[in-house]
Amino acid sequence: MGDLVLHLRDEGHVLSSMDQHLIATWWERGYPLPTVLRTVRDTGERLKKRKRPPRGLPLKSMSRQVERDGGRAVTRAAAAAPGDVGPDGLWHLRVARDRVLGALGDRGHGHRSASALKGADASLSAALSEPDSGGAFVTLLRVARTYYDALVSAAPSGERAALRSEITASLGDVRRMAPDAVDATVSELLRRRMQEQDPVLDVRRIEEDAQ
Repeated sequence: MGDLVLHLRDEGHVLSSMDQHLIATWWERGYPLPTVLRTVRDTGERLKKRKRPPRGLPLKSMSRQVERDGGRAVTRAAAAAPGDVGPDGLWHLRVARDRVLGALGDRGHGHRSASALKGADASLSAALSEPDSGGAFVTLLRVARTYYDALVSAAPSGERAALRSEITASLGDVRRMAPDAVDATVSELLRRRMQEQDPVLDVRRIEEDAQ
């Protein structure tokens, strides 16, 4: 869930206590994880298109839709035959792996990204062999985050420090933010900066290719 929320939010990159309470409530009610993730994703994308979307995109703004879809899913599951499972959208993972393999074969890709690309290829290959119960899209988000974290780690220390300093300065006055919230926000914005430089695992582009 955290990976999906980070993907959707442009600010407020840490799950609040209310977010965590809602997730626990949905879990206790038995809502299937793929249904919750799909509803949060679809509802979040719709909310972001409003002229005045909810600031920070809290899960509370999506709770009514999650409870509606989660309740329906529980009812359907009770009536379904054992083993009756719908499609999981694995094409996203296949498209992502094709992009990674293409980048590995591209001489234009520098030394810095080769190891990260190989790691992403291994993760995507494993995910295609044994799909995660959380759904293909969230698996893709997890692989992409790991890939961009690897690019951040592979950057020269001076470049990495300069980027962190620039991003932290862009946040303005962070004294009212908890240190872990500042660190999580800076880390997420670093990933997004790496994604701008190397969009091979840009999830939005992968979705476009998958259509």
